[in-house]
Amino acid sequence: MISNSDEIVQPVQQDFQALLAYVTGANVRTQTTYTVELTLFRRLLALGAAWLRLFFVTRAAPKAGRARRGPGRYAAKVS
Repeated sequence: MISNSDEIVQPVQQDFQALLAYVTGANVRTQTTYTVELTLFRRLLALGAAWLRLFFVTRAAPKAGRARRGPGRYAAKVS
């Protein structure tokens, strides 16, 4: 699993731009509404999963240097 947020952001931005190009492209005019809707749904789900992964990675980063004391409680890690 990717643990660096920078490694997630770039592909997510590329995927978003590709999705935008798909929706506005000339070749989409020949596809059925069902095909476009299904493609958008699947690709948006994938983008949402990547954004959620990014959320968890950025959320976990500050906690990486702390030792866990109990449920939801963190203490400064003593070296």
